[in-house]
Formats: sequence, structure tokens, C-alpha cells
Amino acid sequence: MICTNLHDLLGVQCHPLNEEGSIAMIDTSFVFQDGDSVPVFIETFGNHIRFFDDGNTFLHFYSRGMSLDREVKLRFIKNIADANGLTFNDSSELEIWCTD
Repeated sequence: MICTNLHDLLGVQCHPLNEEGSIAMIDTSFVFQDGDSVPVFIETFGNHIRFFDDGNTFLHFYSRGMSLDREVKLRFIKNIADANGLTFNDSSELEIWCTD
């Protein structure tokens, strides 16, 4: 199960989202400037682990009226992702993969 010992290791709360425990949401202390929280999701695929935002970063800006309908308007998200070792995928999610 993903959440086992996560609180003890990192000091964050982890909430399993399926019965197998292969996907979970992590409560983080990260917030957008307006105070909205930034949850991080974690999912396992064999010995691979994916950390992702489930599209919440894109939706945060889009729901505040930003027009993100063209590639050039998404560049700021992609630049942030690239600068921090993340990928902004075709599903509008920020993600990073690792192995356990």
C-alpha cells in the first residue's frame, strides 16, 4: 500500500483512493497564491511510481478565467514543469515517474 509509513517518513497525510492501495492522494503544504491547496497524487504500476497533480494546476488557472486553449498560452506551465524535472503531459497533468 502506498500510504504505509508516508506520514512517518514525510510528515504528510496520505489517503488511499482505491481498495488495492495503488493510488492515493497526499495532502501537502503547497498552496497557490490565492490559498487553494495543491494535492499530489501517487500511483504505482509494477515497480514504477507516478507522482502527478491530476490536472489540478491546469484547472486552477483555467477556472480563474485564463485562456489556455493554445500551445503558446500553456508555455508558462510547461516551463515550470521543465525547470523542476516534471512533464506536462497530453492530459494536462504535471507528472514525474520513478522506480521503487
